[in-house]
Amino acid sequence: MSYNATIENSLTFSPKLGKIFFKYKKITIRQLLYRMHRIFYYIDNNEIIIIQVTHTRRNIENVIRIMKKYFNY
Repeated sequence: MSYNATIENSLTFSPKLGKIFFKYKKITIRQLLYRMHRIFYYIDNNEIIIIQVTHTRRNIENVIRIMKKYFNY
């Protein structure tokens, strides 16, 4: 099974599978680990919005800074 199919199937059947990374207003950002990557997403009206996919070696502070810019935090 390919990378995309594995993640798609997991999120389709269990959209809240990823652990809560942080909350901003009414948006709950979730993190799903897949091999050596972190997938950050949120759920909006039963739609999964992927914000960012990063390597696990990347500095998490930079990831948070980018997400704050995305949401005008």
